[in-house]
Parts: sequence; C-alpha cells; structure tokens
Amino acid sequence: MLKDRTQTLYLAYHLRRLNNRLEGFFGQVYEMIEGKRPVPEPDEPPTPENTQDAIKALHQLHGVLSRILNLAKCRRLTNYSLLSAQVRMLARLEEEAGELADWFEMAVLQQEQTKDVFDRARAEKEQGDVYDLSQIE
Repeated sequence: MLKDRTQTLYLAYHLRRLNNRLEGFFGQVYEMIEGKRPVPEPDEPPTPENTQDAIKALHQLHGVLSRILNLAKCRRLTNYSLLSAQVRMLARLEEEAGELADWFEMAVLQQEQTKDVFDRARAEKEQGDVYDLSQIE
C-alpha cells in the first residue's frame, strides 16, 4: 500500500520510464524484423548457445514483468489513477515480451519443424484442400 502521494508519483514516474524503454526496445526489434531498420553486424557469428541465451533472457524478462504485474494487482495499484494506465501498459508489454520470446524460439530453434508446417500448408493450398472457417461448425 502506498503511504502518500510522493510515493505514488515516484512509482508512476519509474513505471513510465520502464514502459518507454521497453516500448523503444520492442519497437527497434520489430523494425529490424520488418526490414525497416538495418540489423547491426555482430562482432562474431551467432552460435546456438548465444541464440538460446537471448531467448532465455526474453523469457526471463517476461517472467519478471509478470511478477511485477501480479504484485501490482495484489497491492491494488490499479486503483490509483496515476498508476492504472502505466500498469495496463506494462501488462501489454509483458504479453509482448512473451510473444516475442515464443516467436524467436519457434523461428530460430525449431526451424525444421516450422518449415515442415509451412510446406504442408502450401501443398494443401495447391491441392485445393482449403476450407472456409465460417462453414465449419
């Protein structure tokens, strides 16, 4: 529970800073994925261990943000007008971190399985085995 208005303002300020930094980070990542921003050249070629470490770091970020959100809800911080918007934005960014980690894991670590799924879908489309979802009950 927050004791006074100073603590509320302090927490709101830091939540806003965290949200802005996370938004900037995710924005840069998405721009690189979409090809709008050049991907920086690494000093050394990426190894599977480096890739797994990066994915693990994204999963850890997701876990930390999830714990922060759970504590914020338990402490009823969403009831404070100065904090509720920042907590909601943090919830959106927490979900985005999890989705990005899952996407990288699927795209990088499970390339062969992902390729097989898309190849099968392409073959089914070429054969005409496509169904309208509105007709399926």
